[in-house]
Amino acid sequence: MTDHACLEHRPHTKLTHAIQSGTNVVLLQDRQLDVQRQTIKTLERRLASMTQAAVDNQTIVRQLQALAQSLLAIENPASIPAQITALVQQHFDVPMVCLDWWGYALAEQSSVQQRPAQAESVETMYCGFADHAPSLAVFANQDSVPGSVVLIPVRLDGDKSPVLGVLGLGSLDKDRFSPILETDFLQHLAELVCASLRRYCIHLNA
Repeated sequence: MTDHACLEHRPHTKLTHAIQSGTNVVLLQDRQLDVQRQTIKTLERRLASMTQAAVDNQTIVRQLQALAQSLLAIENPASIPAQITALVQQHFDVPMVCLDWWGYALAEQSSVQQRPAQAESVETMYCGFADHAPSLAVFANQDSVPGSVVLIPVRLDGDKSPVLGVLGLGSLDKDRFSPILETDFLQHLAELVCASLRRYCIHLNA
């Protein structure tokens, strides 16, 4: 009876083991498929993000080109400081655009000793939350306090020349100008503004 019982039991054991092994294989395949699906979804999101970034960059390039053309088209150089703020606001759809320009003295070939206190705090570009900005003096005449800002120091002769003004971009949205925003296009914007103000200075000295 014992031998017969053993013989009857062995095939059942092998069958059970085979079923369990087959189940494990299916489960492993399911897990691998899930991992592949997640990888594909991650790659799709990354591709979508890169595509959107490319579209945004193209938009910014077109905006910079349009601004450059508009600045070059200004017929009366004396109106350049006022035109700069209006054109930047128009082409970039920024709620607050202010230019604080204390370089008139230099433009008139006289000493520039009366620089405001904020001149020392805007030696480098700032982009981020308004609460952390080195100065908000450029927005002093605005009806609202911005939530995020860009402060662009204005120089006429390169990075080593004195700061003669500041161009401020502001938004009530604290995330509009976040600290992680790419600032390459802001550098190009600063170059356009400085070039226009050089033309303004040449006009005053003519």
